[in-house]
Order: sequence, then structure tokens, then C-alpha cells
Amino acid sequence: MESDDRIALKFAYDGGGFLGFQRQPVGVTVEGSLVHALTKVGAITSSRECGYRSSSRTDRGVSALGNIISFRTSFPLGSLCSAVNSEMEDIWAYSAVKVLDDFNPRGARQRWYRYHLPKSDQDPRLLRDIADRFVGVHDFSGYARKDDRNPVRRIDSITVEDAGMFHVVDFRAESFLWNMVRRIVWMMNEGSSGRMDLDSIG
Repeated sequence: MESDDRIALKFAYDGGGFLGFQRQPVGVTVEGSLVHALTKVGAITSSRECGYRSSSRTDRGVSALGNIISFRTSFPLGSLCSAVNSEMEDIWAYSAVKVLDDFNPRGARQRWYRYHLPKSDQDPRLLRDIADRFVGVHDFSGYARKDDRNPVRRIDSITVEDAGMFHVVDFRAESFLWNMVRRIVWMMNEGSSGRMDLDSIG
């Protein structure tokens, strides 16, 4: 029998039909669907025994183009993506590579989060001005759900581009807090539409 190698599996998904990424006792999640598919095709026996590790968790309804999980398996690498894809809907595995056993996908140097904000009465100049206030190192405890993690984060950049019916807002940072991006975009929307005092933002 072949020895198990640690594999990094890269995948995309349409988050519209999921309750988020992380497994939950009730409801369909991205992670739950992935682990179920990997188990069903025989790539793993359980997430605990295979040394399963995940990268970025996304909220309900959020989609992704390049999320990563890793695990140990002896499953043939060349057919892993097609095998798990046959057992999933709205999730597409497209790359599987062998990595060192100490590889941890949570150690990403940067994460990219894109938000499509429908156009209404926003002032594009104010959208960009407000976005700039959040770039750099800040305490984001007022912009995320409360948990035990350090609320201080560094946002490397926020860009706002015109895309037809939407303002496309791109965030780049090493990590984000739960609901942090959504709440910042909400603040940007309210401030640029004149519904919030600009002095209270940032």
C-alpha cells in the first residue's frame, strides 16, 4: 500500500447555497460537503485521521475562487479532483499538489476579498476616501462579531472600481475577522450616500 502524502487541494465554490464554509451540526456547508466527498471516494477515512487543515473560512453566501485545504492521502493525485468533483455540486476542485507535511494553508501571506456593491446613490469619490481610512493597522473590534481573536488587523489595500451596475471593492490583507469586510462595505455605502456622518467613520 502506498504511503500517505500531504496534499493541498485548491477549489472554488458558489456560496449561494451554503450556510458558510465551516462545518455545522445542521445545514449544508462548503467544508462539510468537501469532507463528505473526500470520504465517499475513499481519499480519506475521516478529517481527524488524515490531518485535515483548512485555510480561509467564508460567511454564508460568500463565494470563492481559490480556497485551499490540505490532508494526507494515498489517493492517486492525477484523478483526485475529478473524483471529488463527481460527488459535489457548486464546488469545483481544480488543483491538487503534494506539499511538505508541515504545510498549513492558514499561513497564507495574503488573502483577497472582493465585494460587489450595487450602485445606488453613492458618491464614488467618497467611497474611495472612506476605503482609504481602513487601510493600515487598526483595531477592527467594532467591525466584526465578537470572539477570542485579536481584533487588530492590517489591511494592505482597498480598491474601488466601476463595473457597470456595481462598485467592485477589493480588499487585500493577511487575514480578516468574521463579517469584517461586509461591515466595512456597509459603512462605506452609508457614508458615501450621505446617510452617515463621515467624522464617525474609521
